[in-house]
Amino acid sequence: MTMFRYLLGWILLNYCCFRISEGGCWWPTPFPGSTWLDSTRDTITFTTETLTGFSMTVPGGSISNWECLDNSSFAGEKILVIKSTDTFSLVGATWITYLCLQMTEVSTNSFVYYQQAAQDPTGGYNRALFSQNGMITNKATICSGTAVPPAEYHFMVKQGEELNSLQPCGSFLLSKFDYQVTDTSSTVSCDSTTDNWDVCTNTSMIAFNYTTCATVMAYSSGGTVYCMATVSADGFQYQTVYNPSSTPNKFACIVVNSAGSAASFINNNCTVGQTPTSYAKNHDGTNIGYLATMTKTASCFTTTTTTTTTSTTSTTSVTTATASGTTAAAGGGGGGGGANSAASTDGGSGGSIIPMIAGAVVGILLIIIILFLIYWFCYRKRRFCFKKKDVGHSDANANSATGAQVINSKEGPADKNGPTIIPDLSAPIT
Repeated sequence: MTMFRYLLGWILLNYCCFRISEGGCWWPTPFPGSTWLDSTRDTITFTTETLTGFSMTVPGGSISNWECLDNSSFAGEKILVIKSTDTFSLVGATWITYLCLQMTEVSTNSFVYYQQAAQDPTGGYNRALFSQNGMITNKATICSGTAVPPAEYHFMVKQGEELNSLQPCGSFLLSKFDYQVTDTSSTVSCDSTTDNWDVCTNTSMIAFNYTTCATVMAYSSGGTVYCMATVSADGFQYQTVYNPSSTPNKFACIVVNSAGSAASFINNNCTVGQTPTSYAKNHDGTNIGYLATMTKTASCFTTTTTTTTTSTTSTTSVTTATASGTTAAAGGGGGGGGANSAASTDGGSGGSIIPMIAGAVVGILLIIIILFLIYWFCYRKRRFCFKKKDVGHSDANANSATGAQVINSKEGPADKNGPTIIPDLSAPIT
C-alpha cells in the first residue's frame, strides 16, 4: 500500500512538472466544466483545458477541437489565446490554427468577443493565425493589431443562464412600431395592416403580434426574442437577440438605424456590410435575411420636467427620459425587482438619522465604560500594571529625594527594621 502511494505521488508530481514545463494552461473562471451557446458555433463545451464544438471551416474540412494556450491576459485584457488540436492539410503541409479571442464581459455569464487577427487565405479567410509550426506560444505573434470591423463580433452565453443574462434593448429599438417586411426576392408583407412590434412592455424583450401579420420575425416562431448584447458603431446599433423557440440556431442579429425607421435581420451573428437598409450577404455575395421599415406608434420614454431650487433660490429645469416599460427577464418578472430597487433607494434618502445618533452615543458610552474599568483595575491592582524595583517599599522615591540610595536586600545585608540608609557623600559636611 505504501509503495502504491509513493508511485501515485510520483506520477502526479511528474504530471504537474510536465505541465508547468510545457507552459500549462487552464481556462479561467467562468469557463471550466461548462457549456455555452455561441451565436456563430451553436454549442461549445469547455473542460479544464480543452474546448470542443468551436468549429471553423478550413480548406478540405473543418476544425472544432482546441486547447488553452495562454490565459495570462484574461484577468486584465480579457484575452484568451487558444490552439487547435485538429490539423488540416494544404499543399502537402500540415497546418495548425491559433486563435486570439478578445472578449468583453456583458454579464457574469455572457461575453461579446472578436477573433483578433487578419483574414488569412490559407485558412479560408478566417481571422486566425495558420502555421506549420506547432510550437508558437507568443501572444503578440498570434494576436495581431489588425482592426476588426465592429459588425464581426460573436456572442456567447452560458447554457442555463440565458434568461438571467438579458440586457436592455438598444435605445434605437425602444418603441412600439408598425412595420412591413421585404425579403431577398423583394416580396413585401405586413404592409396592409397595422402591426405591433413592441419593445416597451418589457424593454429587454421584442414581441411581435402574429395576429395581424403572420410573417415570422427575428426567426422566432413564438414571436418573442430577448436582447442579449448591443454594439454601437457606424451610427447604427447591432442587436443580438436570443430566441428560445428556435432550434438549433438560438440567435439573430438586428441592425437598426438611429431614427428607428429601418432594420435588417439575419440569423446567428451580424455580417460585414450589413446595414439597416442593406441585406446581410453570404460568402458568395448573395443577399440573405430580410429588411424591415418601421413607423413608431409609441415611445418607451416619457419626457418629464423636474424643478429644483438651490440655496440661492435660482430655479433649474432638468429634463429626463424615463422608460415607461420594464427591464425584466422572461415573463416580465424583473419589473417588480426594478420597482423594489427604486423604493429601497428612496427610503434610504428620506429615512431618519435618529438611529445613527443613538448608535454613536451608545458607542461613546461603551468606550468610556471600558476606559473606566481599565483605570479601576490598574488602580486596585497596581502591581500588575506598573513595574517597581521593590514592590514592598513605597517610600523609595521619598528616600531618593532626600539624597539617599536604597539598596535592596538582594544587594547587601538588611536591617530587620527596614532598609539600610547610606549617607550621600556628595552632600556638604556640617
